[in-house]
Amino acid sequence: MRAAVFIFTLMLSVSAATAEARTQGLDDWVDRELIPYVAETITTHPRFKDETLMFVVLANNEPAPVSNALALGLRDRLLEAAIDAPAVRIAWQQRPHASGCREDKVDYLFGLELSRDLGGRYAMSIRALDVAEQTWVSGFGRTWRGSLSPRELAAWRSTETDPAFLGTRDVPYSAGQVDLIARHLSHKLACDIHGAFKDDYVVALDTEDAGEEPLANAVTLATRNLDQQNALALTSEPTAANAAIHGKAHAISGGLHQYWLSITPTGSGDDLDSLSRSVYVDLPAAAGRDTTVVAMNVPRRAPEAVAEPLPSRVNGVEMPGSGYRHLLQPLKVYRDGNCHRRDACSVLQARAANDVIVFTLVNAGGRGLKRLGDEACRSRSAARVVTAGHSALFPVPGYAGAVRSNGASPRWLISPEHTTYYAIAIDNARDARRVAAIVDELPAECPGAYGQGLTGLELERWLERLSHLMLSLGRRAHWRALEVNPIY
Repeated sequence: MRAAVFIFTLMLSVSAATAEARTQGLDDWVDRELIPYVAETITTHPRFKDETLMFVVLANNEPAPVSNALALGLRDRLLEAAIDAPAVRIAWQQRPHASGCREDKVDYLFGLELSRDLGGRYAMSIRALDVAEQTWVSGFGRTWRGSLSPRELAAWRSTETDPAFLGTRDVPYSAGQVDLIARHLSHKLACDIHGAFKDDYVVALDTEDAGEEPLANAVTLATRNLDQQNALALTSEPTAANAAIHGKAHAISGGLHQYWLSITPTGSGDDLDSLSRSVYVDLPAAAGRDTTVVAMNVPRRAPEAVAEPLPSRVNGVEMPGSGYRHLLQPLKVYRDGNCHRRDACSVLQARAANDVIVFTLVNAGGRGLKRLGDEACRSRSAARVVTAGHSALFPVPGYAGAVRSNGASPRWLISPEHTTYYAIAIDNARDARRVAAIVDELPAECPGAYGQGLTGLELERWLERLSHLMLSLGRRAHWRALEVNPIY
């Protein structure tokens, strides 16, 4: 009898707990379950120790720059709890007062995703993504399912942008946020300077009127921010300067511009390189001319040419790194006599003059720019380490046989009538990772799989980013091109 009473009581308890879980509102669930669970996990789990975390809203398994007021509000509550947790580091974009560069490199993304099924019920879940491995953290996660209150429904229907993505293409700055633009870019440049260089920067500010341009004061503000962050020192002696800081807004579409802040050397030193950082800004259509120039006293080498604004139709772009140091010998392409495939019986040969890491790309006869992949067609670049005096062979689609050009040129040929192969050589692993991050954005050209590459405006933006990176790498990078007859 006592056993029967105990079982009946236990069944009532389980039933009550289940009913409570089913009827628990989203707001209560976040306060009572989600926040305590996440706070405890990030402070006790060894995987997250000494790592930088970023909290975002997800949409289709990707961070969402544009979301809704409900999801962003819940994210902010979770973020506030995480900031208060001991020994936790939060990405700097969500903590504008943070000054450490370590917060720039995000190790884990904690993503909230709010969805609605066909039956009208809602679900809120959280997952954690290992950014380096691009895998979801096993064993971590919580999910709520239920109905939303009228207040929550109104917030769900209200579209909002995530300020953590301010400066990206989806959430550009406005013309009235010059101070925020300057703070954003100076922070990035200061981290670049502290992370790579030892020499002190000495800058002479231009005292002339900045003019009426929407971003005319961005350079001056950024320079003073850099001084405050001990990335450089200001001087009143302009004749001592041998480098300059330039601001330039490139028109993308309508009022959307990409604003670049670049530190360009004007001296003859060989120990430091140019630096560039950019953000997206909504400006009046007439904006985009050069802004204030700031002189800088730094022992540096003579500057290389900065890429000019890209044309509306992509038929080539100036690309630094072609002529001043030959890390690569001229490229060759020829038939592979041992090949029995019909679609990839030719190889591109890249011979190294120094120890380098090589990336290979192809502009394939009107089908856009892609990276050359291997047999496995991996999602990441098939970069190859090549020692001095040796060659790397990369399989390419059926080669027609006639080489059109093979000379050093400062210009990338992006012609729809021809096929052009490119090889980019980097002489150190750290810079190779920076190049790989950009090259990985290109679709892969693999044996048996020949889809569409980057074209048009998307290709223009990609080329401009690579151009600025190559400019900053200076003599540590070199590229060559080889144009052949159409192969498709």
